[in-house]
Amino acid sequence: MIKTFSAKQIPPKTQLTLALLNIRSLSNKTALVNEIITDNLIDIMCLTETWLKPDEYLPLNESTPPSHLNYHVPRHTGRGGGVATIYQSSFLTSPKLTHKFKSFEVLVLNFLPPDWKTNQPVTVVTLYRPLGPYTEFLEEFSDFLSTLTTQTGKI
Repeated sequence: MIKTFSAKQIPPKTQLTLALLNIRSLSNKTALVNEIITDNLIDIMCLTETWLKPDEYLPLNESTPPSHLNYHVPRHTGRGGGVATIYQSSFLTSPKLTHKFKSFEVLVLNFLPPDWKTNQPVTVVTLYRPLGPYTEFLEEFSDFLSTLTTQTGKI
């Protein structure tokens, strides 16, 4: 016997499944990332050190299952770096904080799953800090947190 559920019987979502990988070059790990997301039913996958160039989309698209979408912030100078987020396509999504920092790379997205119990979006920050002066990072990170708190209201 097969049991079916109507939309009214499915309980609202109360938790999200998030993951973070310091991928150190996404180009040769696209199938692995796609498989991890699919096999583990990951709602939001954050990636650091994607090593993708600003005009390089294929590795990220190959890493993204058909049920998901993606955002990417590449490093604009030098090599390495870059952060990305792969997320459920059904989520209402809005990017936040487009400011660039010298001491770290960041991607801030607000997510509102369609079946979420509350109308409060969840803010997800994907941040990568490469080697560099620690004092500069502390100053910029403090500014970042102040701005984030002001814009989102909650952390």
